[in-house]
Amino acid sequence: MEGKITKVKLRNFVTYDYCEFTPGPNLNMIIGPNGSGKSSIVCGIALGLGGSTQTLGRAKEISDFIKHGSEKAVIEISLFHQKNGKPSNITIQRTLKRNTKSTSWKIDGKAYSQKDVLSLIESLNIQIDNLCQFLPQDKVCEFAQMSSTELLNATLKAIGNKDLFAKFEELLKNQEQKNLLQANLDDQEKLLAKIKSHNEALEREVTRYKERETILQNIRILEKQIPWGIYDKARALYLEHKEKRLKYKEDLTRTEKELAPLRQKREEQEKKIKESSELEKNLENEYNKYTTEYNELSKELENLEDENNSILNNFLDFRENERELEKKIKRYKRKMYELENSINIKKEELIEKGIIDQDGQELVNKRGLNDRSTEVGRIQYELEEKGRKLVDIDSEVRSIQDQEQEIRQQNLYYNEEIEKIRKQLSDLDDIKNQRLNLLQRFSKPAYIANQWLEKNRTMFKKHVFSPIVLEINPKSKESAAAIEAFSGNSLTVFLTQCKADYDLFTDELIDKRKLKISVVMFENLNLEDFETPIPKDELLSYGFDCYLIDLIQGPQPIKCALCQLNNLHAVPYAGREIDAKPFDDDPRFKNYIINNIRYSKRAAYGMLSIRTQQLREAKILFSNTDTRQKLRLENMILDNEKLKKDLENNMKQLVQKEGKLRIDYTTIREEREALKEEKKKLLERKREYDNMIKQLDIVKIEYNSYTQNSSSYTNEKENFQKKMNENLLKRDEVLTKYTDSQRKAFEIFNQKTKVIIDNLQDSAILSTINNEIYSYQKIIDDMKEKYQKVDAEFKAIKGQAQEAYEKAKDSLKDLSETEKRLVHEGFQNKSLEELQQALASEKLRASMISEDTSDIVKEYDKRKKQIEQLNKDTKISKEEIVEIKENMKEIEKTFLPQIHKVINGLDKKFSEAFEKIGCVGEIKLNENEEYKKWGLDIFVKFRDTEDLQLLTGTRQSGGERSVSTILYLMTLQGFSKAPFRVVDEINQGMDSNNERLIHAQLVDAASQEGTSQYFLITPKLLPDLKYNKKMKVLCIYNGEWQMLENEQKIEKIDFRKYINRRKQLLENNSSQRSQNKRKRRADN
Repeated sequence: MEGKITKVKLRNFVTYDYCEFTPGPNLNMIIGPNGSGKSSIVCGIALGLGGSTQTLGRAKEISDFIKHGSEKAVIEISLFHQKNGKPSNITIQRTLKRNTKSTSWKIDGKAYSQKDVLSLIESLNIQIDNLCQFLPQDKVCEFAQMSSTELLNATLKAIGNKDLFAKFEELLKNQEQKNLLQANLDDQEKLLAKIKSHNEALEREVTRYKERETILQNIRILEKQIPWGIYDKARALYLEHKEKRLKYKEDLTRTEKELAPLRQKREEQEKKIKESSELEKNLENEYNKYTTEYNELSKELENLEDENNSILNNFLDFRENERELEKKIKRYKRKMYELENSINIKKEELIEKGIIDQDGQELVNKRGLNDRSTEVGRIQYELEEKGRKLVDIDSEVRSIQDQEQEIRQQNLYYNEEIEKIRKQLSDLDDIKNQRLNLLQRFSKPAYIANQWLEKNRTMFKKHVFSPIVLEINPKSKESAAAIEAFSGNSLTVFLTQCKADYDLFTDELIDKRKLKISVVMFENLNLEDFETPIPKDELLSYGFDCYLIDLIQGPQPIKCALCQLNNLHAVPYAGREIDAKPFDDDPRFKNYIINNIRYSKRAAYGMLSIRTQQLREAKILFSNTDTRQKLRLENMILDNEKLKKDLENNMKQLVQKEGKLRIDYTTIREEREALKEEKKKLLERKREYDNMIKQLDIVKIEYNSYTQNSSSYTNEKENFQKKMNENLLKRDEVLTKYTDSQRKAFEIFNQKTKVIIDNLQDSAILSTINNEIYSYQKIIDDMKEKYQKVDAEFKAIKGQAQEAYEKAKDSLKDLSETEKRLVHEGFQNKSLEELQQALASEKLRASMISEDTSDIVKEYDKRKKQIEQLNKDTKISKEEIVEIKENMKEIEKTFLPQIHKVINGLDKKFSEAFEKIGCVGEIKLNENEEYKKWGLDIFVKFRDTEDLQLLTGTRQSGGERSVSTILYLMTLQGFSKAPFRVVDEINQGMDSNNERLIHAQLVDAASQEGTSQYFLITPKLLPDLKYNKKMKVLCIYNGEWQMLENEQKIEKIDFRKYINRRKQLLENNSSQRSQNKRKRRADN
């Protein structure tokens, strides 16, 4: 039969590290003592085949089925399956995970969803949630407590006749639907009669209302026509303003066209001015060229003058006085000439710089210092530019200084962080802080609760102790390991000393803050209240040092709590090796420690077992510095130092940038000072020019004075004069060149002046043209202003017309096409006033008819629609009810014979099973007009003196319920298509006679061909029960005394080999006894 279990594997499941077994195809009896893991196998089969934890009635969380200390468990079940007509297996694997509380599924090694797995299991007719197929230990009592309806449903499912169960469900569904439809139909017919009665009384009022509705319709049409009349009036005004706006637009366009020639003329004049400016620049360059030439010739004249002076020096001895006079005349004459040339050059320079005009008058006061066409204006502009740059640099320097201040603050923060981390490093060396750190790692909720307690101790009446690990100190490292091993989770327990403190503490931390912590409350306990197994003197005589509680230093309430929670006062302790054998049979010692080894004694099934375990090194009570934490803190210091280094680099870059900006600031400031100086010198040149004119006047007076006093020279003088004349000729020649260059410079200067004057005239013409354009533009602006005003009026009137149109159009939205046609025909040949008068007349007519009946008419129409709808609904409901009844009759034709046949067959088999044990049992189908009330009743009778009684969860004894349950499940064996059944400890509570009879029937029923596979789980069996070869007995061999070859490989017991050895031993013993008898007879 498909779906039978061929193999089961369990890993890290409940009590099993590993379990694997292959059940037989018929009856499988799984036996073993209590606690060995029988029910764990049942749980594995249920969960491995998609069952939920509720099915088992044990733990609620799936993670609770994972073996303690493991993170996941694996269930693997192989099921028999025909593949392509050949025998095969399907393997379903379920993996349970503790940390995520999740499940993963595989079928034949491939991952599938739970939905796919459940679909496969359902196709094999496996029903883990059906007590008739799967009856775990914790659900045995629930079978007899099932209602008759539940039992019928479970039985039909267990039988596996899907067609029969589907028909039953279809009948239930149809009947429920028919009942709902019938109830609804009754309500509809009552409501229909009531509504018809109300409407017959309202007919006359409705007629008057309809007359008024006609008038209201006329009013409605007139109200829709009036917006169209308003729109016609607005449209006429819109067309009038549209024409006016067009005229203003044409006038404006014509005037703008007249302005175009003037703008063309202005562009031509601007082009001419630009060309003149370029010519002026070229003449300026040529003027500078000739100025350079006559400056060089001036130097040559000075050289000739020096030569002439040398001639005069030779003549000094002869006529010193005349020579002196002549010298003065010449010097003054040259000085006068040089002053005149210097004055002209200075004048040209000042004119060029824009300081004076041709008449020597100052221009600075006329044009102002900000005129960039002058040299002074240019310098003033550059001074202002330099000043702005200085302001920008100063702003940027301030920004950099702000960044530097921010870096200093960040650096201060990192220094504080480094100090804080160094403080934490220092704290790691403190034992209490170490334990706090370990507490945070092992139990963060307890750590958080302790932090809260330290801040809120004043809230409590008595002292509330921190977790025990923080309150005690072991006397040595070895004793710390022993205390930690026996205390376990108690080390994180908080201790309160009164009920009020306990309630307050748990309310604040467990209820409000949802912290998962342990809190206990012990009042008025003393260490003397805890009696030790033997007095300490006697304990010392055995070689022990003390009891475990004596190795703890701490407050007395804490030590009392450890005695109460962990019995530390009853655990002897020896720090050295002593002989442990004397204590093996001493019942007073259940746990003791010798030389760091823990001894635990346990009695089970009349046997005593002693377990030894090497104590692990203490993790919390004797803690050293947490190196990983220390390394992490040191790395944090390095990280902060690196961040500080980065800040220093940024600071260095900012300082360099600030230094560069300060250098730029100094440079620009010096340049600005130089410009100030240049401006000062430029203005001082005018004063120099004025002084030179005054000096020339003085030199002319002196020159005229000396020339009047001169006398004739002698012949010697004439010789000297000849030389001087030659020198003079050269000077005249150079002077001619000098004068020619100066003349050309003046000519070019005059040309430049003419160009400037022409340029000024052109500028004046351009100004005139601009004035004309301005006048035209003013006229155009006035016209635009008027046009904009007319345009605004036009747009406003257009908006009003559009608004009127939209309102008129919107008024038609809720009208039919006929009503729209009436609206358009009505206002075409009527004025607005006529429409308004017609509206007032119709409103007057409407007011003469009462409008109080409007609600009555609405109610009438509403009920009329309800009547129509109810007529339709009742007709549909009647048709549906008839259709459902016919459908039910059609199903009942086959369903009723089928279910009666099944129940009769079950009753016959059940009764036969009860007869075999000398009792009476019946199964009856509890029929009813309502299929949802159908049920299956089991009646039993265990004594001749009583009548048949309904099987319930309270009426029969536990053994009687077990007998009834197992016999019913056995009865289902011949009818059910379920591949297997599981019954856990059903024989508990049976008397030996019934158990023996039930066992025999079970063996016979489960051993027949084609029957379901059977799993019977029990902790014990009676001797000499019936067995056959089709049975398979599975003995649980599990526990701490199981022989292991190593931690991975399990050494299996070969029971067959064991049985053969026992048979051989019995045969040998029997043969030996026979020989001994023969020998004794021979001796006699």
